[in-house]
Amino acid sequence: MISKMHNVIISSIKRDENNGNAVAVTKDETNIRDISDSVIEKLTSIFKGSGILIGDFLTDEKNGNEPFSFEKSLNKYIDVNDNFFIEKPESFALRVSKLLAKKLNSGQGKIAKDGFLVTYLYSEIDEDDLDEDDLDDLDDLDDLDDLDKKFYLCLIFLNRISGTDIDEDELTFEDIERVNLDSLNLGAKISLDDWHEGLDRVLSFKLGKGTGVVREYFKDFLGCSETQNHVVETNALKEAIEAICKEQKITKEKTAEMLEQVRTYCLDRVNNHSDQKVSLHSISKMLFPNDKNEDVAERFMELALKDFKLGDEITIDCSGQLIL
Repeated sequence: MISKMHNVIISSIKRDENNGNAVAVTKDETNIRDISDSVIEKLTSIFKGSGILIGDFLTDEKNGNEPFSFEKSLNKYIDVNDNFFIEKPESFALRVSKLLAKKLNSGQGKIAKDGFLVTYLYSEIDEDDLDEDDLDDLDDLDDLDDLDKKFYLCLIFLNRISGTDIDEDELTFEDIERVNLDSLNLGAKISLDDWHEGLDRVLSFKLGKGTGVVREYFKDFLGCSETQNHVVETNALKEAIEAICKEQKITKEKTAEMLEQVRTYCLDRVNNHSDQKVSLHSISKMLFPNDKNEDVAERFMELALKDFKLGDEITIDCSGQLIL
C-alpha cells in the first residue's frame, strides 16, 4: 500500500485538577512536513493487523432517525466532491474533541483517563492496482493526486503517560508527559468512500488493552455500534479464504481442505467453548503456520480486513449449518 497523509490535528482533553471535568483544547493543524516518516507510518498502519472490530453509524430513532452528533459533524465538515478533504480542519477537530470531552464527563466516561485526541485524514492506493507505467511515473507522493485512491478519516485517543527525562543541557531530571503510538487506547477509522456511498460496515475499531467498560463511551461518542451479523461474517470469512487461495494459486483441493479445517475449528469453538466468536488472527496462523508463510498470513489478514470488512473477532452462525 502507498499512503499519503493529508491532515493531522491534535486536541488535548484534560481533566481539571479541582472538579475532574474534561476540557478540550485544539490549536493549529500540524504541518505534515514536521511529522517524521516513522510517525506517519504508524498512524497509517494502526488499523491493520489483529484486534480490529467492525461497526456502523446508528441513527437517533427518537428524532426521526437523524444522525447523531459525530456523523452530523462529518456531514458539515467533510467535502465529498471529487477527493475528500476536511473543511476548516481545526474547527472540525475542536468540535469532535468537545464531543468526546462531554462523554468523558458523563456515565462510564467519568472513570476514563484524559489524554490526546489525534484526528487525521489520509489516502491509500493499492500498488497491485497500478500498472508498470504508473509505478515508473510515481516520483513522489504528490503524483498520487491523479490516481484512484481511498480516503480514511481516523481518530485515536491516547492516554497521557507520566515519565522522567534528562535535560541534555543541564543534565538534570525533569518530569515529562508522553504518549505511546504502539499502545493505542481507543481508535476508529472511517472509510469515507464507503460512508459517502451509504454502504454498511464503514467503521473499523481498535480497542486497546485495559479499556474494559470505558470502550462504550467511545462508541457512544461516535454514535455507532459493533456489527454482529453471524451469517454475513461467516460467508465473508469463506470468501476471504477462497480469495487468498486464488491469489496464491493454491489448488481447489487444498482450498477445500483449508475451508474444512476452519469449519472444524469454528464448530469446536461454538460447541465446546460456548464461544460464537473466533479470532481472524488465530485462523490466519492456523492456515499459514510456518515462518516462511508469514507474508501470506499478513496478506490474508489485509484482504479479510480491507476487502471483506471482517473484524479480528468474527461472529459465527451457530443457529444452523455452518456455511463454510
